[in-house]
Amino acid sequence: MKQTFARFIVSLALILAGVVLLAQNLGYLQTDRTVVWAFFFGGLSLLFFVSYFLSGLRSWWWLFPAMILGSIGLSMGAGSIGLVGSTMGTLFLASIAVPFFAAFAADTRQNWWALIPGTLLGVIALIPLIENRVVGEVIGSMVLFSLALPFLVIFLLNTERRWALIPALVLGCVGLIPLLTVFASENLLPVMIMGL
Repeated sequence: MKQTFARFIVSLALILAGVVLLAQNLGYLQTDRTVVWAFFFGGLSLLFFVSYFLSGLRSWWWLFPAMILGSIGLSMGAGSIGLVGSTMGTLFLASIAVPFFAAFAADTRQNWWALIPGTLLGVIALIPLIENRVVGEVIGSMVLFSLALPFLVIFLLNTERRWALIPALVLGCVGLIPLLTVFASENLLPVMIMGL
C-alpha cells in the first residue's frame, strides 16, 4: 500500500511538471518564471517528502529528490528576491549530504558507508561560507579530516573493523601536513612530515 502511494506521488509530480511546462509554453503563465519554478520545485520537494514519510524512515533514498528539489526551489526563490552568492552552493551541497546522514541513522550497522560521503559533502558545503575568512591550508586540512573522521567513527562503532583505522590514521596524518606548513618553521617541516 505504501509503495503504491509513493509511486502515485511520483507519477503525480511528473504530470504536474508537464502541466506547468505546457502552461508556460502556451503563454498561460505570465508571471515571473523564476517564482513559478521556485514554487514548482518546492511543491515537487514536498511530494517527495510525503513519499519519504509514508514509505517509512528507512526508505532514505526518497530524501535525495526531496532535498535536492527543495534546495533548487529555495535557491531560485532567493535569487528572485536578490539573494545570491556562495550560500546557494552551500545549500545545494548540504541537501545532498542530508540523505547520507539519514541512511546512516536508519541503520548504523548496514549503512556505515553513508557516513563517508555525508561527512565529506557536509564539510565541502561549508567551504563557500568560510573561504574568505580562513587560509587555504586550513580548508585543505578540513577536507582531509572530513575523510578521516568517518573511518574513525566506523571503527569505534564496531571495533572488529580494524581496517578502518588505516584510512583514518593515514588521512588524519596527511590532513596535518597543510596545517604544519602554516604553523611550523621551514627547518622543522620535513622532520615533522617524516615523523607523521
